[in-house]
Amino acid sequence: MRYDSFEIGFGNPFPRLQLLSVHHFVTGLGLSESKILVIAPVVLVGDQVVRFTLFKTADVTAILNQHGGARQHRIEGRQINVLIKDPNVEERFVRVFDYPANAK
Repeated sequence: MRYDSFEIGFGNPFPRLQLLSVHHFVTGLGLSESKILVIAPVVLVGDQVVRFTLFKTADVTAILNQHGGARQHRIEGRQINVLIKDPNVEERFVRVFDYPANAK
């Protein structure tokens, strides 16, 4: 059986979010506890990232399609910038000469 994962980055909140709050956030996305195999913090300097490994790849795909990307959420009474992403896809940032930094 193949397992698949997705990551949720919560930026660099202070104080750091409790793992129970992270668990409630994920179940609030519509992911039932029975589909989760492992919840593991990813050790990074500064940022708080948690990796979720699910039993089925289809469940990971559904979460990424519905909730993937960056959005703000209220967690523990604070506005937190949350990034839900596939850990297997490497992010690259490109600077384009003479293009305004605030342009979308």
